Amino acid sequence: MKQREIIKLVGLGLVLILTSLAGWWFLGETFGGMQFVFKPLTMTTLWNFVASLFFLLLALAIFGILAAVEQKRWFMVLTSAVLPMTLLVALGDSLYTLVAAGIWFLGLLQFGFKIREEKRARIKASIVKFLRNGLGLCISALLLAISISFYGAMTTKGTEGLDSVEVLSKFTANAGNQILVMQVPGYNPKMTLDEFILLLLAQGSEGAQKVEAAEEQSELNLPIGGDQSSFFGLDLSGMTNELQGISPDELKAAIPPDFEEQVKKDPEYIKKVFQDIKDQMVGQQIAKAREQLVKALNIEADGDDQMGTVLEKALEAYFDDLFKPFKYLIPPILALTVYFLLQIFGFVYCWITRFLAFVVYGILRLTKFVRYEKEMKECQIIKL
Repeated sequence: MKQREIIKLVGLGLVLILTSLAGWWFLGETFGGMQFVFKPLTMTTLWNFVASLFFLLLALAIFGILAAVEQKRWFMVLTSAVLPMTLLVALGDSLYTLVAAGIWFLGLLQFGFKIREEKRARIKASIVKFLRNGLGLCISALLLAISISFYGAMTTKGTEGLDSVEVLSKFTANAGNQILVMQVPGYNPKMTLDEFILLLLAQGSEGAQKVEAAEEQSELNLPIGGDQSSFFGLDLSGMTNELQGISPDELKAAIPPDFEEQVKKDPEYIKKVFQDIKDQMVGQQIAKAREQLVKALNIEADGDDQMGTVLEKALEAYFDDLFKPFKYLIPPILALTVYFLLQIFGFVYCWITRFLAFVVYGILRLTKFVRYEKEMKECQIIKL
């Protein structure tokens, strides 16, 4: 190999490593910006994730170009081994990131061999067609590596490590809170448990129907037991049954007529109303319903506890009982959930990678970094 070719390969290899490192670094920033408690996705976190995908797909495109232009197999294998190291550098070394790096290595390795096979089979060079075989599997390996890294980041969130049940309950509670916000007018994860019961009471059967509709939409029905209507571990029918003894006239007198509209405009309004009625009969009924609900959920909670916390406790108790014999299944379940959510746009990632390879390769040709040469080769054909 000529010295000039070595310099070009080393230069392109360094660009590849830096691009991959940038992709995993942005992914680390994305994980750092995600919250277990209820918090809408910020634009910064979203842009970090988009930047991460862009740089990782760009790195994959450059890797494909390197595998196509380099004649030596060992260089492709070495590059496949070095790139996963950038994942460990950016996200840290742990059991999960090591597994993710191993999967990413296997995806790159098979992709590199597919490129070399396609290169030998084709008469006319085409960088886009060189990358067509093995790309989908390589991107699947990348998405799986991202998913496993996500779970690994969640287990180390905060100052103390979390076990698998805590991770799953916090992850699911966050999703449940966001669905309830969209489906139940006036709901806020920061409202107390007593205030949530008051909200259901004010909305009556209409509110219960909206919550049940949210349950069906989320497809995360986790009943506590029997045929009770539940949502993310909360027995709604049990709550509403405890409130049936309140007469409509008494309810109407206790709650302002424009209560629901005021709560929609200002979620803090419910706190003022609850303080006014907590010593009345309605408040006593709410306290009774809350006590029976907490007992049914097998958790410890006061009326002043925020709904986000109560939801998380209920899910943790449920998942701990459900997965107690086989907690080892939770990591792959959560990782695969994230993987399948990302895989929905798999065809888009393939298209973007081929497009980036086309653009980068075009720039390399314009700058005379690479060139085409014609060679005469013998071939075997079959005849009768």
